[in-house]
Amino acid sequence: MSLALQRKDQDIVNAIGCVNSTRLHFDDLRRDGWDKLLDEVNGFCDLHEIDRVEMKSAYIDPKQHRKKTRITNKHHYAVHFFNDVIDWLVQELDSRFSETTSQLLICSAAFNPRESYFRLSMGRL
Repeated sequence: MSLALQRKDQDIVNAIGCVNSTRLHFDDLRRDGWDKLLDEVNGFCDLHEIDRVEMKSAYIDPKQHRKKTRITNKHHYAVHFFNDVIDWLVQELDSRFSETTSQLLICSAAFNPRESYFRLSMGRL
């Protein structure tokens, strides 16, 4: 998406399609991405003989070594890191490409004479 948006001759409608596709990808990551990421991390740890964190164990806050929390390691890493990063990325995307901005860009693309000529020559007007 980033490269598509940087091209100066990029079709606005196509660029907005890339933004919408990225939003859907973030939704998929939120729904199914944690388990896939954890499998990759565990595979990496196994390959390099690195001890894994037991996800079902209680999370221990490093700032308070003796105090156990009421959440598991899985909850801590999945919710407080993985989902927070996805939320941050979606928020950034939405701040730059809100629904209103996206609609405005699509509508303004209709005023591009080059695009009108292209549609006319293709019999789409």
